[in-house]
Amino acid sequence: MFSSELFRLRAAWDDTVEQLDTVRRENKNLAEEIKDLLDQLGEGGRSIHELDKQRRRLQVKKQGLLKHHILVQ
Repeated sequence: MFSSELFRLRAAWDDTVEQLDTVRRENKNLAEEIKDLLDQLGEGGRSIHELDKQRRRLQVKKQGLLKHHILVQ
């Protein structure tokens, strides 16, 4: 009786440890995925910032060219 209970408890323990290992692996994978997504968001934000700076530079250049064109006429 005692040995069968010990066997049952040992099996339950092993199953619990296996589940814990699985959850830890999934957690690690999800943490890496989150890090990758945050990196992508950061890169996207930098890209948007760079595009906005370029857009502003081009607007200034366009205004300068329009002023020059008006003066030449």
